[in-house]
Amino acid sequence: MPVPTFTQSPNSSPQPRQSHRTLWIVLGSAIGVLVFAALVTGAVFVALHTFFQQTDQPVPVAANYGLAFMRQDYANAYADLDSQATINGQKVDEQTFRNLATTADAQQGKVTGYSLDGSNSASLFTMTVRRGGRNYQVHLQLKLEGSVWKIISVDGI
Repeated sequence: MPVPTFTQSPNSSPQPRQSHRTLWIVLGSAIGVLVFAALVTGAVFVALHTFFQQTDQPVPVAANYGLAFMRQDYANAYADLDSQATINGQKVDEQTFRNLATTADAQQGKVTGYSLDGSNSASLFTMTVRRGGRNYQVHLQLKLEGSVWKIISVDGI
């Protein structure tokens, strides 16, 4: 059986190779944008984490307290309280604090947002809490103990 032979006709020229240069430029640019966005996101996360972990200033302590309620992280919220802290005038231990918080969540809904106003004093804050579709105010009083600010009084959960 004869083997077929293929030859190029004398009038045809080889096909020019198609360049993928534009594709590589677009792909490289997209990767560059994604890497930049990841770096910026990481930097913002580190800055916020550092802010909320600060205890030598009253604002981050009050802000961390509110954030802990949003996360339902009551151990972290309780850690912002002084050992003699009161809620609605009553001294609370960690278990009582947790019970008050979880009861409020069950009856009124979870905390979905908050804002702080501390314009009157470095140690007094009004926290406007968003819970269960309504807003209400909670007043925080803080005290500097050594180099750490602690919440000594709260008039609500």
